[in-house]
Amino acid sequence: MNATAIVRNVLTPFVLKSSVVRTHLHSYCRSLSETRVSRRALSTKSSDGLSLNAAVSEESGSNPSLIISDNCVTRLKRVADANEFLRVEVESGGCSGFQYKFKLDSCINEDDKVFEKDGVKVVVDSVSIQFIQGSVIDYNEELIRSSFQITNNPKAEHGCSCGASFTVKI
Repeated sequence: MNATAIVRNVLTPFVLKSSVVRTHLHSYCRSLSETRVSRRALSTKSSDGLSLNAAVSEESGSNPSLIISDNCVTRLKRVADANEFLRVEVESGGCSGFQYKFKLDSCINEDDKVFEKDGVKVVVDSVSIQFIQGSVIDYNEELIRSSFQITNNPKAEHGCSCGASFTVKI
């Protein structure tokens, strides 16, 4: 099922019934094991400059569907343990309809897509990848916050000012 079909067939009935939608699109994709979220991800500086080299999917070997910036790689090398990777999820919520979630994880599920660049891994579940395919995963440092972010998302029509949520193109 593609992103448009998910929005039309799954989310529209919920939106019509309730103004507060907290249904996770990928709850069935998550493993039952508890994952550890590190607070270290926001604590130190990252390097300057953005390089948009594409990550290689372990499944496809070519034609990557995500771009991982050098800032993201540098930050992950600093905060992730040897067996950890960055998990990116898309769920309903936020001020624009969908929101990005980032966490350190160590369990790869059967339906996950794995992307690797310079020894670090970014993992996205099969539902969320439909919403961020072709995007850039970056680590951005500002005065008020430092965080991983999805930028240049070709599947997003609009986004909020902080970059945490977006509206899907239909």
